Amino acid sequence: MATYETPGAYIERADRAQGGISRLRTDIAGFVGIAERGPARRAVAIESWKQFNAVFGGFFPHGYLAYVVKAFFENGGRRCWVVRVEGKAALTASAVLKASAGAPVWRAEAESSGAWGNGLSLRLIEVRRVARRATRVTPDFAVVDSVAGFSRAGTVELVQDKGGAIVRELRMLSAVDSESGKLIWNIGDAALRLQSDAPLASLIDPVLPLRIETVSYQLQVSKDGRPWRVYDDLALSPDHPRYGPKIVNGVGSLFAPASRGGRPPQPERESTAELVAFGKRSRIGALPEPARLVELRAAPGANAVRLADPGPVVLTGGADGLSSLTTQDFIGADVALDDSDAAILANRRGTAALGEIDEISLVAVPDIHIQPRMVEIVTPPRCEPNPCLPTEAVILPPPPVVHGDLPPRFPDAAVERVMRALVEHCEKRHDRVALIDPPFAASTRDRLGVAAVRDFRRLFDSTFAALYFPWIEVHEQLPHARLPALPIPPCGHVAGQIAATDLRIGPHKAPANTPLLMAERATFAIDEATHGLLNSEGINVIRAVPGRNLRIAGARLLSSNPEFRFLNVRRLLLMIERSLESAVQWAVFEGNDWLTRAKLALAADSFLRELWSRGALMGSVPAEGFFVRCDETNNPADARNRGELLLQIGVAASIPFEFVVLRIGRTGNGFEITESITEAAA
Repeated sequence: MATYETPGAYIERADRAQGGISRLRTDIAGFVGIAERGPARRAVAIESWKQFNAVFGGFFPHGYLAYVVKAFFENGGRRCWVVRVEGKAALTASAVLKASAGAPVWRAEAESSGAWGNGLSLRLIEVRRVARRATRVTPDFAVVDSVAGFSRAGTVELVQDKGGAIVRELRMLSAVDSESGKLIWNIGDAALRLQSDAPLASLIDPVLPLRIETVSYQLQVSKDGRPWRVYDDLALSPDHPRYGPKIVNGVGSLFAPASRGGRPPQPERESTAELVAFGKRSRIGALPEPARLVELRAAPGANAVRLADPGPVVLTGGADGLSSLTTQDFIGADVALDDSDAAILANRRGTAALGEIDEISLVAVPDIHIQPRMVEIVTPPRCEPNPCLPTEAVILPPPPVVHGDLPPRFPDAAVERVMRALVEHCEKRHDRVALIDPPFAASTRDRLGVAAVRDFRRLFDSTFAALYFPWIEVHEQLPHARLPALPIPPCGHVAGQIAATDLRIGPHKAPANTPLLMAERATFAIDEATHGLLNSEGINVIRAVPGRNLRIAGARLLSSNPEFRFLNVRRLLLMIERSLESAVQWAVFEGNDWLTRAKLALAADSFLRELWSRGALMGSVPAEGFFVRCDETNNPADARNRGELLLQIGVAASIPFEFVVLRIGRTGNGFEITESITEAAA
């Protein structure tokens, strides 16, 4: 107890109550697919279509991922995680930047693999910001009137006019003494010496005037002839705070290193793919840089060098490698703590990359259904400059990026394997639901009828999966496409509508009967009889009712368990389980007495009572919607002696009504209309 000596009013906090239970978000989706560019084998948080466009590029002719994510945000989604798949044949565009003597200095790479990198061009411009005249020169240092603009490990050039002959010598400064105005390149202190420390050559005359200039570089990155990024004041020494690879490699800051055994598992000279794969997860709102630099010199700080300026350097060698994609690229494998770096690179991809993201509630793999297609490449017309402008430069159109490497058309057996792995992933995690897309042929070929999708549905029996049929046609976003509409898997539209329903009402509301946006039409016309047949088998139909636009007309799971027939029931229970699990962690190692049990029961009761008031639980009174038991009846003495505490909770989840029946009959003197609502038949 505090002891008070000075008279006055004091406030003591004596709060013994624990924090309430908050509902966790259930609107966050995870997508695995093919993108034009962007980090591969890692889950990246995306919160808008513009952010997806900045990280993974725009609409891609060989992938549905961009269309699916766009549909997700258009239909009300606010946050998702995206994993880009990458084949073994994918290559990263690169080019070598050399010194004036011809020796390689840096290798410039595109930030990710793909043919998109072949449109990148770099230019290094030498910049001299500061020039000072030396008042005194010795073999080890020079005295100038001002040291502003000079820094340790910075490159300087000593210029001296010896009667018509210009003598130049590059040096790295090992120290800058602001008090005496000294620029030192050969210091006696061993703790401050650099590898490049050495006295001046005999060509420099300490008697003649000497000019000292700073030497740095500006890196300009352009894409298809348009400026993209500028990195200013880059240095060539690793000891300098503006060292080129340190500043340019912004992709490294995207990911927090996943340290195992106390060391970050990053190779000394990692590739872009390795740097990304060894990261843990992306920072929210961070965007990758367009290119990165890799040091090629064995001892980069040993000598001061000057980079050559051959003009724009075009990156080459990038390839999408889509033809080498396999089902394992979409599935991946779980990574153990003791796995080697090679095993991490091989296994952490596809659906497995979403396993380390705890906040995901919906997952889908749309691009396992990819249908290869070629888009005609049209060269834009040549831009003729205005003859009145004072210039003779000819403006050439940027060369088109050719994505000629087509992905394979996966057979039905491969689609089944990926979808089964997706369902197993959800069942193992027990915190998310798989959105299953039907095969392309079953959704677009009328002659097959609904037999194909019914056969596909019989492959699954899980309370963690939902199937939506058919596909949805959207407006083709690529110029020069052959058809104005493109059929895409419905998972993006469905995930967006589920997210919007969760945010507006809650996961207890069946995500259906709301108009779909960014949708032209369904790829398969379904009548009333067919709809009833598919609905009874747990297939959620997407159809257009006259006058009511295209809507989702089903909210069932692919389960034979009658207790888990509806999607909203499963998702409500998952939300309750996750929220309670996260909120009761404070009780671990607390005293197993009546006070702790009462606190847990009170917190759970308050949480469930709020859900009941929102209509998530059934019953006219709270006792009919849920019960909470945590007392001595279910926590006997022997269980308490083992350090166990049991909190029993039962809920009656709200079940949606699928059928509204209007019974119209004739009475003795007129007509009578009776309205009744019935539940779905088992």
